[in-house]
Amino acid sequence: MQREALIAAQEKLERVDATDPEGGVPSLLALLGAVGPVRRKILDLGCGVGNGVSTLLSQGFDAYGCDIYEYWGEDAELYWERAPKKHEGRVLDRLAVAALEPYRLPYPDGFFDHVISAEVLEHVSDRTAFFSEVARVLKPGATSVHIFPKRWSWKEGHIFVPIPVLCKSRTYLKLMAIAGFRSPRQRRLKWKEVFEANVEQMKISHYPRRSQILKEAKAAALHARYCRADYIKKGGLGWTRLYRRLDRFGAGGAILLVAPAWLEAMLLLMKD
Repeated sequence: MQREALIAAQEKLERVDATDPEGGVPSLLALLGAVGPVRRKILDLGCGVGNGVSTLLSQGFDAYGCDIYEYWGEDAELYWERAPKKHEGRVLDRLAVAALEPYRLPYPDGFFDHVISAEVLEHVSDRTAFFSEVARVLKPGATSVHIFPKRWSWKEGHIFVPIPVLCKSRTYLKLMAIAGFRSPRQRRLKWKEVFEANVEQMKISHYPRRSQILKEAKAAALHARYCRADYIKKGGLGWTRLYRRLDRFGAGGAILLVAPAWLEAMLLLMKD
């Protein structure tokens, strides 16, 4: 089902070169550092073409990457971006494909210090299996962080239509297509083509409630909480610098209130 939806969507979409060269690693490492010590052995789950693994290896981490398709090889045609960069050598050696039926990661129990993902959780159709496998491959006491879009974001990041949670409605998608909402790769398409492509895309994009995600993670014997405030206060990037400056005047709390309008959801999972 997921593979067929990917192919159907891409037949109607103009591809663009927009692959993140660092695979979201700076933000993920900042988030890991905000919630505890950062250790060496890391799995980039939903690694795409392997950019995140490449970045981690270059920084001295013992990094691995896994995805449900071999985007770095024989399944490259399923990837959104045209002609993504192909990795070689030690990066390629660290990339692997997960089994799907049943879902299983190709690593032994208790193998990783951390599991990370960026822009992946919204594409997971069976989060119970996903979280169970994360728990299995984590070492005791290890942590996992995940950054993903919010239900009520100002736009759905794949189709550029406002408010992701509403994009499951075909009527809403049709109205938005007629109104002229387009992603960069849809600018030359007629509204019916845009509508059809967006329907296919939303078959593989999911926006559950925050409470549902926590419930599913806890069912996999993981301690789970949202950790955007940790990222803002301790992540060490631009938001942290702004928070600290304002906090000197007792106004740091204002950043915690307004930042969610820009920042994505951030989930911390911890294994006993």
